[in-house]
Amino acid sequence: TGFDGGAVWSPDGRRVAFTRQPGDGGAPQPLLTEAPEPWSILVADATSGEGKVVWRSPRTAEGSYPSAISDGAALMWGAGDRLVFRAELDNWAHLYSLSASGGEPLLLTPGKYMVEHTSLSRDRTMLFYDANNGATSGDDDRRHVFRVPVDRAAPQTVTHGTGLEWTPVAAGSDRIAFVAAGPTRAGEVRMIGADGRETLIGDAATGYAPPMVVPKQVTFKATDGMLIHGQLFEPAGGGRHPALVFVH
Repeated sequence: TGFDGGAVWSPDGRRVAFTRQPGDGGAPQPLLTEAPEPWSILVADATSGEGKVVWRSPRTAEGSYPSAISDGAALMWGAGDRLVFRAELDNWAHLYSLSASGGEPLLLTPGKYMVEHTSLSRDRTMLFYDANNGATSGDDDRRHVFRVPVDRAAPQTVTHGTGLEWTPVAAGSDRIAFVAAGPTRAGEVRMIGADGRETLIGDAATGYAPPMVVPKQVTFKATDGMLIHGQLFEPAGGGRHPALVFVH
């Protein structure tokens, strides 16, 4: 009754790794009660069918399967026979890696931010990802592109500024493609090279700049003390007027 998913092949095609969420049975959990949802990573031999668990999550709320993000654990097989995956072990969605033979996972992206879309470089040595992190004020409400080696915690900034960049993928040995947008710029596909220079994929003359207001970041605390982030949209000109706050 368990649920297996996210299967990925080893580069040589001889093994397969996948995630497993056990079916524990018993009475259903109350909907409003947070209960741990443990999971594990297994590696199996494609010829014999024999496999083993190489990592188990702790049976805690933070160790639960990261189901809040669309691609879940985002399991991938990197260079050096390392498995990379997403988990929320420190209450933030981060990338980890461990040996395909087992061992303790290595936190690759430390910090108070969450990692969303992830992909591997073509040689499998580097992870590309987007996260609400950066050096510009307000980056905790934006998305920028970063990269990190699969075997050490050495994140590198790829994009920055006041726009949004997400879903990075390899576009060659030294280029990364991603989607970019902003409060006054519609989404467009861009590419960045090793020199840090960005180029627009397609005809820039067809770009559309919607007449939108640049929002302001607002924060406030909920009754339980949690800090809530919102975006305040207000028209130019000042004075009293209706306002829209978008909470996310």
